[in-house]
Amino acid sequence: MRDVMVFVGCTADAGAGGGIYSYRLDGGTGALEQVAVFSDIAYPSFQTLSPDGGSLYSVCRLDVAEDEPNGGVAAFSIDRSSGSLTVLNSVSSRGDGAVHVSVDGTGHCLAVANYRSGNLAIVPIDSRGILSEASDFVQFAGSSIDPDRQQGSFAHSAIISDDSSHLFVQDLGTDKIMQFHLDPAKGKIKPNDPPSVATGPGAGPRHFEIHQNHKWAYVINELDNTLIVYDYDQGKGTLAQRQVISTLPDDFEGSSYCADIHIHPSGRVLYGSNRGHDSIAVFDINEADGTLSLAQLHPCGGDHPRNFALTPDASLLLCANMNSGNIVAHRIDPETGRVTPTGQETAAPKPVCVTCLVVG
Repeated sequence: MRDVMVFVGCTADAGAGGGIYSYRLDGGTGALEQVAVFSDIAYPSFQTLSPDGGSLYSVCRLDVAEDEPNGGVAAFSIDRSSGSLTVLNSVSSRGDGAVHVSVDGTGHCLAVANYRSGNLAIVPIDSRGILSEASDFVQFAGSSIDPDRQQGSFAHSAIISDDSSHLFVQDLGTDKIMQFHLDPAKGKIKPNDPPSVATGPGAGPRHFEIHQNHKWAYVINELDNTLIVYDYDQGKGTLAQRQVISTLPDDFEGSSYCADIHIHPSGRVLYGSNRGHDSIAVFDINEADGTLSLAQLHPCGGDHPRNFALTPDASLLLCANMNSGNIVAHRIDPETGRVTPTGQETAAPKPVCVTCLVVG
């Protein structure tokens, strides 16, 4: 494995260790060595990298007046030798509960989902990696069948397609995936036709990923613990449902909520995380039609696996277990994609997002 730096967003309260931690990864063992921490940021619950790997963008909470939206996004330059972060600037996400951010492949703009206020902002990026005020904004509305979790819109993630032409917003509160056309150079979006697809009542769509072949896409649903397989029309930027499959064993009893989703670089395996069952669900992808079959349920090594990442060479899966406060490294079999323990874990204060960068 090449030299890899790992950035982990930790959401512990101020004074309790919250911030973005930088680690150097030992690719042979899976051990993480802390090399830096940026602590002057509140609730860095999701990060992404610029296409060139020179900048990191993190959602956060801004220190604003009580009657103003406190969601924000911050830009950092990365020192690739030390792993330290230098803040460039931060701007408002024009909502509350900024929870997810993605960058387009040209590096011109970010899409930021605000969970509590149920809206989306497009934020331009200049050539230095500095952010401007939002250039576009959409407020969502609606509800669904869960009276506790779906009484309004809750935008949980915003995913830009690889070709930077389309944007998909997963709305947990309305059981919809919103479909947009994206103009990254102008920082503008417009609704697609149709403007949304429904997941199913009470599903609670959370995170989304498009397959490398640009023929299929997958959403993981937080509330009903399912994955949905879609046929993806790359030209139109639209989705058509093909399959729904559970992430849990048939005999599971209790509460569990799905969280993260990633596809192996081979395109043959998909991973999802279960919070409650506390496992990584491993699915084989049918190479003919993209449908899934459950192949393995592997213990995540902690409590509440909110996020995980595959290392750039896909030899390791690094899982952020929020409630148990640890990052656990798991080995990935290069042929089958199955997961086994490495025995390596690192304490961290409420880790919720793991981002890997090749630095050498």
